[in-house]
Amino acid sequence: MRILFRGAGEADRMDLRKPTEREGDVRLIEIEGFDLSACGGTHVKRTGEIGTIAARRIELVKGNTRVEFVCGYRALRSARRDFLNLSEAGRLLSGAADRVPALVAKQSEELRAAIHARERLAGRVAEYRAAELLSTVPLRNGRRVVRQVLSAEELLEAKMIAHAVAKQPSAVALVAVKGTQGAKAQDVKAQGVKGSSTALFFAQSAGGTADMSALLRRTVATFGGKGGGTRDFAQGGGVAEEKLEEALALAESLL
Repeated sequence: MRILFRGAGEADRMDLRKPTEREGDVRLIEIEGFDLSACGGTHVKRTGEIGTIAARRIELVKGNTRVEFVCGYRALRSARRDFLNLSEAGRLLSGAADRVPALVAKQSEELRAAIHARERLAGRVAEYRAAELLSTVPLRNGRRVVRQVLSAEELLEAKMIAHAVAKQPSAVALVAVKGTQGAKAQDVKAQGVKGSSTALFFAQSAGGTADMSALLRRTVATFGGKGGGTRDFAQGGGVAEEKLEEALALAESLL
């Protein structure tokens, strides 16, 4: 390692890792073949004065390596804080601190399994509800139209119900959900409705004569929303909760 002193103009012409805005003589620190930077911190006579160095994080950023570290008493405080946090996590997970990663991995696996099981059950419930809803609507103009506004607690089932209705012949599903911001985070993510307080799902049987994407876009645009999809399935949002019934009625009238 070398310590160099150069004028600001000369330093600017050197291959500094980051340009310096300092004026006058600039103190440069060079690690030969690795780094050349303007001095940016407290000067020490020897590295031993720095004390303990703890690397907190190492990551690649735009082709460079970024190292986050603490040193001296801050490193000791950081290590102590980490130990206390791990010990508390171990207590909550009923295990020793050194087993926290394994315990978290186990719980994450169990949570994923529970979520998948819930989704499978929701799918079965959706099929029953779709059959029930279809049984209550008459055949008009060659199709049965299911029109339903659901609550936030039913967000996971909403899209499934729309698809289940569409599995039946000559059927159209116009399903909306209100209060999606109060739904479970994993359901919001799974249904792709983040950022809107409402969600709409339109679906029709394969080979249906309508265009669900065009129908949904025209419907939600009337109420300031947006969305899209395919000929047989589309989804959107941005319609005010108090306008959902009106929006679905409009969509049915446009079929």
